Order: sequence, then C-alpha cells, then structure tokens
Amino acid sequence: MFEGYGSPEVESIEPDVGPVEGGTEVTISGAFFGTRSGEVAFVSIGGINCTSFDVVSRGIINAVTPPGVGTSLEVIIGLRTGIRSIPKLLWQYEAPLVEAIEPTYLFLGESGMQVSIQGKNFGLVDEDISKIVLAAASPGGGIFEVPCALQQTIRSGNVATATCVLGHLHPANVSAGSFRMLVQVGNQISLSVGGVGLNVVGRPEVRFINPRQSNNAGGIEAEISGRNFGDVSSDVTSVSIGGQVTTFRYNPAVSGSVVAMIPAGSGRNVEVTVSTRGGLSNARAPIFSYLTPQVLTVTPDYSFRGGQLLSFNITGENFGNR
Repeated sequence: MFEGYGSPEVESIEPDVGPVEGGTEVTISGAFFGTRSGEVAFVSIGGINCTSFDVVSRGIINAVTPPGVGTSLEVIIGLRTGIRSIPKLLWQYEAPLVEAIEPTYLFLGESGMQVSIQGKNFGLVDEDISKIVLAAASPGGGIFEVPCALQQTIRSGNVATATCVLGHLHPANVSAGSFRMLVQVGNQISLSVGGVGLNVVGRPEVRFINPRQSNNAGGIEAEISGRNFGDVSSDVTSVSIGGQVTTFRYNPAVSGSVVAMIPAGSGRNVEVTVSTRGGLSNARAPIFSYLTPQVLTVTPDYSFRGGQLLSFNITGENFGNR
C-alpha cells in the first residue's frame, strides 16, 4: 500500500445512469485513489472495466463507462498493490425504451403475427433480452401477458429493432384495447414513449346495410356499416349475405364501410356477416330482407268445375331462384 494511504473508498458516481452501449463520462468521488493514474490498476462498473479513466486527485477519478445492462451495479476501484475498494451499488444502465411498434394494431383472435419493436437500450446481444410480452387486460380482470418469441434484434448505434412472433390473442384471455409491449432486459422492464402501444381490435360488428332489401335477383351493391373492420383493405377477408359468400370491396381510406354485391336469394331478415383477419362478425345480424313474392297475373284467369286439371301461368315478382 502506498504510504499514508488507506484502502480506496468510493462514495459517489456522477451521473449514476447511462445507456447500455456505454461511453458515458462519469466522475467518481471518494478517497485514497492515489495521486497518479499509474497507481490505479482498474476502474470497473458491473464487473467490466471502464474503457478509460484518469486520476484527477486522491479523491476524484474521471472514467468512461463500458457497455452493459442492469441496475444496482458495483463500482470498484483497484490499486496496483492489489487493494480494491469495497463494492458500492451506485450505477445503473438506462431502462429499455419502446419508441414505435409495427403493426400498430392486431385483431382479437389472431395468432403468430410478427411484431417489430423499435427503441433503445435493448441490450448488447439477443441473450440480454429476457422476455417480450404484450401486457393486455384480461376479460376477467387483471393483466394477461401474451408472450412474443424473439426472432432477432438489429442494432445500429443506440437504436435497436427487435422482431418477435406474438402468441394467440385468445378472446378468453385478452380484451380489446390498447396495451403496452414490454421488453425486459436483465432486471429492467421497458418504458414507452408517449404511450406507444399495440391496439387489439375486437371482433367485427355489422350494424347497418343500405339498402335493407332487394328483389330476389340481387345484383345490386349494398353498403355495410359497422366497426372493427380494420385499417387496410386486406383486413376484411369475406362478406356473406343470407349465408352466401359474395364479392366486396373495402377501402377504409374512403369510408369505413364495406361495399358488397347482393347475391340472388330469398327470405326475410337474413344474416349479414363480415369476416376479418380476427374472425367472423357478430354471429347474427338479421338486417336484410329479400322482397316478398307478388303475383301480377294468372293465365288463364278462370277454370271449369268438375275437377279437370288445368295448367296456369303465374307471373309476378320475387318468386325466388328455384
């Protein structure tokens, strides 16, 4: 030990938090650091040596933090004599920060969808990410965590994009709403910028159709209104009227309604359904009717008594298709 010196003592580090890629210039205060850089063998944070350091005085050392993850990390100063300071839990790396999510929404009932999460402080390697989950509200109350299996993380400077595959958004476990994607690095759970989250869209709901009736031949377009049809045209996968799948077009940029071709059919109060990537709309929407049959002429319009069988030609409207 150097003459007149005790064991090095670390009292504080300023700042006491920094990004996981390291490179933060810090000032470590304490006592018995020596008077020259040559007397100090190393300065470590979380068990990793600082990339550089400079002994300013017997009580001050300037250092540059190494890359790392975690909180409550030990700051240690070691002298060339082999003496080192008592570890002080003074340093932490910044918590992971979620800044953007793509896609911004998924449908209740979907499974195996790929999600990209952009942010900072996602660790140095994929192994640093201990879990990614969607923290969703459960229909029964509380929070249900839907796991998202990490596929890869692309890092560029202090920005990272993690890609994962989300588990089943089962209606029994997850409610519709906007929820946070949580990225855990070490013992730290991510924060979110400006409430960034993933919106879980409920099952589609059909509310109105215009027109509400048609003759049996169909062949005219109807506008189907409701909600939870999605934000892009490919979100709607099929439309049926009276149990018959029909052609349709959906342009959410123009309207939130689906325009469908009414197929030939018959019956009153038939069901109208819209299916999205998340599944079928409300099971019963009896909001459409084919016009009732109407007799216009009967030929001949008379008959003889005596039980003789006669043929009649009946004309009219809305007699159905077979």
